[in-house]
Amino acid sequence: MEARSTNKRYSGRVFDAAALEQVRDILRAQAGASRQQLSYRACEALDWRKPDGSLKDISARVALLGLYRDGLIELPPPRRRFEPQRSCARRTPQGEPGLTLDAPLSALGPVRLALVERPRSGFWNELIDRYHYLGYKPLPGAQLRYFAYVGERLVAVLG
Repeated sequence: MEARSTNKRYSGRVFDAAALEQVRDILRAQAGASRQQLSYRACEALDWRKPDGSLKDISARVALLGLYRDGLIELPPPRRRFEPQRSCARRTPQGEPGLTLDAPLSALGPVRLALVERPRSGFWNELIDRYHYLGYKPLPGAQLRYFAYVGERLVAVLG
């Protein structure tokens, strides 16, 4: 019968017994440090870096939390309590629901896409916040946003 490995993978990195002991040493030596500070120390000790050479501190924080949740290490309590981010999309009368369209797309006529320019992006955010099941969250990176119209009627938003 094959011996089972005690190695665990967190954030794409394997933590063997030696790495786990290094993390525990850091936690003992850095009593009173924040979780963020501990993640930096763990990155430095394990030489955990991004391709550009900077520390993978977010990955390390996720890994430390996983080790903690699995009962392998003790972490200090969080200094801030997490509160879900409130939506920053404003509500306007223009975003109120209109009459429901109940027809196949082929019956509506041609659909025209209009690129959303800067002054109208707030309205796009509002519509996503109101009607998307996840609400509005800022999109990462480069993006294109569109309004879809049938005639002059706005029927959809895309991003």
